Formats: sequence, structure tokens, C-alpha cells
Amino acid sequence: SAYAEMLFVDTLWPDFTPAHLEAALEEFAKRERRYGGR
Repeated sequence: SAYAEMLFVDTLWPDFTPAHLEAALEEFAKRERRYGGR
């Protein structure tokens, strides 16, 4: 089976910096992953 998570940001690509990527990765790391379970 497949598993995916998406994060949407208001920053457009030309302005997207490594700091934006770092913030997205930090947000992902904080999430409680249940892989479809409750």
C-alpha cells in the first residue's frame, strides 16, 4: 500500500529557500503518524 503526506505553503517557487524546506521537514517530524489507523 502507499502512504503520503502533503504540506502546502504560501511561498512561491522562486522565493522558496532552504529555510522553507527546513521548516517543512521540522513540521513533518512533529506529526503523529498513524498510517491510516485511528
